[in-house]
Amino acid sequence: MIKHSKKSKKTIHYQYIIKMSAIMLQKDLIATPKALWIKVFHDRMILMGHDGSTIATEYTENQQIQFDSTQITQHFTDAAQSLDKLLNQIQLPWYQKPPIIFLQILEPITPNLPALIRQAYLELGYEHARLVRLYNETGESLDLSPLKTINKHLYYILLLSIIFLGLCVIFYQHFFSIKPQ
Repeated sequence: MIKHSKKSKKTIHYQYIIKMSAIMLQKDLIATPKALWIKVFHDRMILMGHDGSTIATEYTENQQIQFDSTQITQHFTDAAQSLDKLLNQIQLPWYQKPPIIFLQILEPITPNLPALIRQAYLELGYEHARLVRLYNETGESLDLSPLKTINKHLYYILLLSIIFLGLCVIFYQHFFSIKPQ
């Protein structure tokens, strides 16, 4: 029988947490196939494909500007311009609705990210997206609420129900209304 020391149990537990949190990001990417995954480093932003490939990279023009959590509020306009340049490289169609963006902040972050810094990263993404989700370097979600995916079949059923009820009302008024003679 193999005995594990406390250190190896902690290591195994930590590896399990990293694997499960990376699965969390991957689950969200699978649930929303049109979402954009952007990794934010202290000096660059990288647009990633769902398979992990790099699609586009945008570096800061000034080496003193950093996108880390301590300076994102100070250099917000520069970060917004870099994100704008990054998204312009992929040229989204004009008819496509704004995408969902997953911002993965690749620096050590405490789970209790200060509200001001969280809001700065969210506002950075909301300039170009309809929904923004924040993740830490291991892929664990920093958002408080789970990602909600809406089933399109529900919309179709609701739309068909409204059309059916409208036709029933029209049919009833046309054939069963009493006409004065």
